[in-house]
Amino acid sequence: MSAALEFRRVSILFTQSRGSHRNLGKAEEALREGATRADIASQFGIVVGVFDASLRVETGQICVLVGLSGSGKSTLPARGQRAEPGQQRRCAAAGWRRAGQRRQLR
Repeated sequence: MSAALEFRRVSILFTQSRGSHRNLGKAEEALREGATRADIASQFGIVVGVFDASLRVETGQICVLVGLSGSGKSTLPARGQRAEPGQQRRCAAAGWRRAGQRRQLR
């Protein structure tokens, strides 16, 4: 089977205040070392949407993301759809139907 949708080690972090973007690398390092979302928000002014997520959905397979409110269930697929040209991303989609049209990620 071939993958219809695939994300590899995707992290999505949101800055809360001016200048907090400078702390993105430090925040990712702290997450790898076991820091919690609350730790990252208070120490670096960054909200963790998704951290180090991987997902592969095969063609014809149905996938359901289940989790608590605010756990990133909709953030991950939404980010894949909004990826800008030239932006570093590790996601791919074979194609999907939306309003009767076939689309693909750039």
